[in-house]
Amino acid sequence: MATAARTRTARRSSRRLMTALVLSLLASGWLAAPAAADELDTRKAQLGVAMAEARVELEASSAVYNAASQRVSQAQAQVAQAQADLLQAEADVLEATQQHDLRQLELDQSQAELEQARQHEEAGLAALESERSRLGQVVRSTFQQNSPLVALAAAINPDTTASVSNRLQWVETVFATGQAGLDRLKDLQLALAQARGVRAVAEARADLAEQAAADYLDQTEAAEQRAQQAKAALDSALAVEQAAKTEAQDALAADQRALADLEREQNAVNAAIAQRAEEARRQQEAAASGGGSSAAGPSSYGLIRPVDGRITSAYGMRVHPITGVYKLHDGTDLGSGCGTPIKAAASGTVTDRYYNSAYGNRVFIDHGIVSGRHMVTSYNHLSSFAVAKGAWVSQGQIIGYVGTTGMSTGCHLHLMLWVNGSLTNVMNYL
Repeated sequence: MATAARTRTARRSSRRLMTALVLSLLASGWLAAPAAADELDTRKAQLGVAMAEARVELEASSAVYNAASQRVSQAQAQVAQAQADLLQAEADVLEATQQHDLRQLELDQSQAELEQARQHEEAGLAALESERSRLGQVVRSTFQQNSPLVALAAAINPDTTASVSNRLQWVETVFATGQAGLDRLKDLQLALAQARGVRAVAEARADLAEQAAADYLDQTEAAEQRAQQAKAALDSALAVEQAAKTEAQDALAADQRALADLEREQNAVNAAIAQRAEEARRQQEAAASGGGSSAAGPSSYGLIRPVDGRITSAYGMRVHPITGVYKLHDGTDLGSGCGTPIKAAASGTVTDRYYNSAYGNRVFIDHGIVSGRHMVTSYNHLSSFAVAKGAWVSQGQIIGYVGTTGMSTGCHLHLMLWVNGSLTNVMNYL
């Protein structure tokens, strides 16, 4: 990503330097003088090169934008997933918190029940001990003061009938009292056993409630941690999405501005060429009707095919085989083997030759006026050059060799033609 960005920056700097040079020449009035016709044609060809470069750069930026848009879509999907994860994590936190609170309430209730059972047990134990002590005192008192022998003697030797009756009643009361105490003692023991059972159950329930509360507390903490991680993932996804959008928009906007600048320059040059062509036409008409000295007429020959290969991709709109962008295919591809000699379509001056990342090795030839039209051809994806910049070449002269440099899917010649400053289908002129 960083290497690609540096490459785009270097290309833009080079292109902007050329743009600044052209603007400087335009501002100085260099293009305004009709006498500078040859320089103007050359400048137009050079500006056409810059325009082609800018369009390729814009195409590359469009590809970058499309790739960035895909990253944006992926980031948006990650954002949606992160948002869903965050909502689920927050729901888990709420559920775990509610369950923990419920288990804590059950724990509090079970502990209260346990405490109540302990109190009942302690009360039952105290009552049992008290009853045992009281019953023991009764038994001891009975045997010490009113043993069965004493009661029997009293019954055998009564002083009076009433005395005997009272003593028998007393004996029955003593035995009845002892039996009642024993019954109460048994009841208290049974109540104590029940209290202990209740306490055991309460203790077990309290232990379970305490463990459940601890488990849900752990689940709550884990859910909160997942929620924090989901929030961090969401923030990261949003940052990636924004960065991708910014990168794509900046690259596209910069190249659109550069292309707009070049288009304005191209329009200015086109206007100047049109004015010169109109003046030349008037001079020719004046010479033909008024007998003035006639300048040399335009060339009468047409263009020839630079190579004999078949057309593998015609001029027109298409989907680029590498970038996948639907755009104008600005030339005609003639399939031919790598190393095949390339001939000049017509005589003219080599205005430029250089390497471009999209078009590979390129050669531009300004043919001047051909059949009444100003023509410039460009030969692209060359494996090597056979002519130098500034050289004059004749029609049919070898100017380079077929290759597959730049953004190419195989050996071929990408042939381009400008007629009166406008790109056109070269096959209409071959």
